[in-house]
Amino acid sequence: MSASTIGVLGLGLFGSAVARTLAKNNVDVIAIDKTWIMWKRF
Repeated sequence: MSASTIGVLGLGLFGSAVARTLAKNNVDVIAIDKTWIMWKRF
């Protein structure tokens, strides 16, 4: 299987759940949110 990189815009409830699920499935995730405070969740 080839490596994938997915971008997630917004790290609210839905975006963070998507980002975590993708990361658990060995997908590289680039996450973008308008506030830096969301990075503390990861």
